[in-house]
Formats: sequence, structure tokens, C-alpha cells
Amino acid sequence: MRVLYLSCLLASVILLDAKPQTSFFGILPITGLTSTQAVAATVAGVGGTVLLGGTLGALAAAATNSARRRGRRDADEEQADLRAMLEIIAEADTLDCGKRY
Repeated sequence: MRVLYLSCLLASVILLDAKPQTSFFGILPITGLTSTQAVAATVAGVGGTVLLGGTLGALAAAATNSARRRGRRDADEEQADLRAMLEIIAEADTLDCGKRY
């Protein structure tokens, strides 16, 4: 990922020369930046946003999974609860009405 980010940044800086700024339909350009600097800043901003979004997504996924308590330990607890409930039902069913034949 970093190699792709750096290669895109390098290619944009090398391939895009500094050109004189012109107006676009009467809208004045941002002064003080060449097109190379603007492209480099854009690529850096988008790359940083992608990395930040990926990091925050991973943290959100970890928090969600820990909140839902996914894992083998949780499944063992559910099976133990199910066994306890079935034992209580079996003790209460003295005539074996719940038994399948």
C-alpha cells in the first residue's frame, strides 16, 4: 500500500510540470501554489485520508466484535446454558412426554 502511494505521488510530481495559472471561467486560481505543489498536496491528502479511514474502520470492527463477544468461549457458555435448561426440563418431565421416539 505504501509503495503504491509513494509511486503515485512520485509520478504526479514528475509528470505534472509547473504551468502558469489561468482563470477557469472567471474563477481566479489559488495564488501561491504551482500545479505540481497542488497535485502533491492533493495526493498526500487523499492518501492520508485513506490510511486514516482504514485505521478507524479496523478499530470500529474490533470494538464491534468485542462488544458482540464473538469467539469460542462465548459458544461454550451458550452450550452450557442450553444443557442446564434441558436438564431442568428433563427433571420436571416425570412422564417422559418430551422424549422423541
